Parts: sequence; C-alpha cells; structure tokens
Amino acid sequence: MKCLQLTPFLQEFIAQEHIDNHITRDVLAKLFFGMPSLRTIDFRGCSSTSFEQSFHRLVQDSRPKSLLLTQVSFHECLSVPSSVFETICHVCIRLRNSI
Repeated sequence: MKCLQLTPFLQEFIAQEHIDNHITRDVLAKLFFGMPSLRTIDFRGCSSTSFEQSFHRLVQDSRPKSLLLTQVSFHECLSVPSSVFETICHVCIRLRNSI
C-alpha cells in the first residue's frame, strides 16, 4: 500500500503471482478507486485464495458507478469469481481491452 501511496500518478500496474498474497482488499480499493491516473491493471497469474477473497470483499463492499480504466487483465487468474468480471466490465466505461 505504501508504494501505491508514493506513486499517485501511476498509469499502469502489473502484478504477478509472486505478490498476490499481498494484494488485500484495501490495495485493490486503492488501485480501482484511489488512483485517478491509472489506466491499466494486469493481475497476471494471481490466483491465491487470499487474492480471491480480497476481490470478493471488494465487489461486495464497493459498487462504483464508473471506472476510467482502459485495460484490465486477469490472465491465468483462475480463482477470481465471475462476479468480479461482471462488476468490472459493467463499470469500466472506457474499457478497450480485457483478458
């Protein structure tokens, strides 16, 4: 979380499975709702149980009207619930690419 706070103008966030246990609900909330310059999020291979639970809590707690992301990737994120995809696709009004 501290790294995200130190990079308020971050435009692209790429995570890999090595850090998925550290991506909490608060980190996801910061990425999706607290970084207005962010346009691309890639969760490449993140599929731990804690990652899945963090996303589940995020979509239960937060229902934004719109997000300005243009690219979102869940490549090989095998445990992410379908409700996450439904929520994100519905509110990403500028989404050009989703994997």
